[in-house]
Amino acid sequence: MIAGVGLDLCEIARMQKVCDSEAFCSRVFTDGEREYAASRASRSESLAGMFAAKEAFAKATGLGLSRTGLKNVEVIHDESGRPSLVLNPNAAFYDSLRNARFHLSLSHDGGVAAAVVIYESEAER
Repeated sequence: MIAGVGLDLCEIARMQKVCDSEAFCSRVFTDGEREYAASRASRSESLAGMFAAKEAFAKATGLGLSRTGLKNVEVIHDESGRPSLVLNPNAAFYDSLRNARFHLSLSHDGGVAAAVVIYESEAER
């Protein structure tokens, strides 16, 4: 059963501006996320999508960003490019969500990246 849905938008130009500072990107994105973005045609577009995904996760779970922590949720992509979320097993919230399912959709258009996260609770499935 769906326990939560989160949606977030991130302006790509804003992400490009803040990621001119590698210090910001290092605080917000995992090594894997930064490597993936660097391999893409538009690094800023990829980072904006991943940032929106982290925000959407925080909204879907009701944890908020302060309790989630930006690097405790990682956006990964399979061979076909399909994105998904991986939770840090050391995160304070991990035990309560480790058996949950998260569905992620990312989109980019008109200078904006969008992410939707659907949180499916095991207890309610």
